[in-house]
Amino acid sequence: WQPASLLAHGAFATFVLMLLVATVVQVRVLLLRPIVVPSVPISLTLVAGLHGIGLFGCLLYLRDMANCLGGAGTLFLLFSGDPLEIREARQDFSSLGTQLSYFGWVGAGLSAIRIGQRRGNALDALLIVLQLVLNVVFIDRTRPIWIAFTCVLSIVMSRPNTSLWSVIRTLGLVGIVGASFFVAFSMFTGKVVQDKGSPVEAAAFSLVYYATNAFPYLAHLIDRNSSPSFVPNGVLSPLFQALAAVGLVESPPSRVLPFHNVPFSTNVGTGLEPFFDDGGFLYLGVGMVVYSFGLNALGTWLLRNGSALGLVAWAHTCFAAFICFFTPKVNNPPYWLMVILGIAGVAWEAYRRWSVSR
Repeated sequence: WQPASLLAHGAFATFVLMLLVATVVQVRVLLLRPIVVPSVPISLTLVAGLHGIGLFGCLLYLRDMANCLGGAGTLFLLFSGDPLEIREARQDFSSLGTQLSYFGWVGAGLSAIRIGQRRGNALDALLIVLQLVLNVVFIDRTRPIWIAFTCVLSIVMSRPNTSLWSVIRTLGLVGIVGASFFVAFSMFTGKVVQDKGSPVEAAAFSLVYYATNAFPYLAHLIDRNSSPSFVPNGVLSPLFQALAAVGLVESPPSRVLPFHNVPFSTNVGTGLEPFFDDGGFLYLGVGMVVYSFGLNALGTWLLRNGSALGLVAWAHTCFAAFICFFTPKVNNPPYWLMVILGIAGVAWEAYRRWSVSR
């Protein structure tokens, strides 16, 4: 990797230190405060409906992508022979199916809670598997890992008498399985470093390559001395997208990071790039606080009263924090959807308990 300035080293070291301190604080908070798990039964009809919307969204996306590429036959050939071309074509069209598919993620989280509560059945497990399989059509390694990560956490956290250490062990297992899936998916799509011998060696090297991209990419942005606009259209991308749809503001920049040579060409960075691009070192500091103490505080609040939607949002908040070394997720529409639903779920559970106690 290319040499970085002392300023870049200091910024990255500060971020790592803040994450470590925030983790220690959060562990103490969770050890002192009992976790409230969801106890209210979740309607299978509601869960199946959410799954249905999500699965329909995936199929709608497939149809729209097939039309974009010239037919279902072309789509099938590319999927089996050159999946990366499908991923590149995704930049040239939009599909309502993308947004609808996120409701399936909510359904998967609720199914996972039903399984953790021991109220679920084989249908819940089957629907989660269907979500995982159909979300592969987006040719996005993060989607299946995101869904699996949040579902496993939701299962563990919804069990009676769950402990912090069981959550930590589960996170370790999910990390190992996620890394294995990353390598396998890299081999399937061909998105690996091509000059490293066998496909397995190339995929394994690519895993190391992606895992170590974060600091060089962020350092490159810090050292190029760009002038920020201080308009948070990258950090608050979903909000600016909604405002742009009604003509109030210009469309925000793409959430896909641009490629830079560091010295290898890459667009894999950290979760801090949108903050730095929008507001330089001022927003970079805000981003560090958000990813360390901010997400921890939000996650603790979402678990305050045993709301099922709150727990689902907590699991997605954990993923946003977990993956911040690799890619930003706090500025993604699915994360915003989960947090909004989680806040609504916490508020509804508080109202339900208040009305029962009257």
